[in-house]
Amino acid sequence: MKNTNELLDQTRIILNDRGNIYGSSRTNHERISELWSGYLGSYISPMQVSLMQLLVKVSRLAETPNHEDSIQDILGYACIYGELLNAYENDFPIDLKAVQNGV
Repeated sequence: MKNTNELLDQTRIILNDRGNIYGSSRTNHERISELWSGYLGSYISPMQVSLMQLLVKVSRLAETPNHEDSIQDILGYACIYGELLNAYENDFPIDLKAVQNGV
């Protein structure tokens, strides 16, 4: 098993490689969001897409707990979630305290 820095470095490389193949994480997750939302008839946000993908990897680890690819994928989807959250907070700022208080 790799140490933390090795896992994070490899995850960064994987994310960059996937970005070169599939486009940006944001564009890809927005596309998946649209497809899943249309299929399910209920809105699924790009952030929820990353969380759902992460949960798929958690399920796989339940079966094979030492599967390193799933661990790296979890790290990757957590990074994508954070990236999307930051992007959306910058693009569409909201007052989370007001939302939480029902205002």
